[in-house]
Amino acid sequence: MRGTGDSAPLACGLYDDAGRVAPYLAPMFPIGPVRHCLDRLRRTADLTQYTTAAAALDLDEVRSALGASQLNLFGASYGSRLALEYMRRFPAHVRRAVLLSPVPPSRPIGADAERGADSAVAAAIATCAMVEACRGSVCAGADGRVPHLAARSGDARLPDAGRLLRPHAAHHRREGSHRAEPAA
Repeated sequence: MRGTGDSAPLACGLYDDAGRVAPYLAPMFPIGPVRHCLDRLRRTADLTQYTTAAAALDLDEVRSALGASQLNLFGASYGSRLALEYMRRFPAHVRRAVLLSPVPPSRPIGADAERGADSAVAAAIATCAMVEACRGSVCAGADGRVPHLAARSGDARLPDAGRLLRPHAAHHRREGSHRAEPAA
């Protein structure tokens, strides 16, 4: 997808966790660093070309290059929004679609992030309570709410539970999950 991967990434470096908990509990899009990144990226890229509509057009070009008449789509989180846009633009090219955690086009990305983060942190804390090496960490006795855990975390590191938090946080910091495959 445009702006991701190694060819020409639009990278901002907002989330260097260095193994710490605190970055995962901070606001998803800190306004100051985001503005700085936007200014920097505008100097090297036409940001109007990095849209869901452009991604849907790119996906249809891939479908055509593969010689597939239809695609089976799977979209999770932002990927569901991309799948919806693709279905809107190219309904005849879609055989079936599965949308997991759909993000409606009318809803801003990240609008439900706080509730989702609280849920993920509560699940990680519950799992931490079951892992011997994690029980004495910053999570011990935490109530599962992000602000409470953030206040307790500082530079704390979670050697075992950290891996439980990273996939969830990374998923929401990327553009979302999506996959398309040629229909059989």
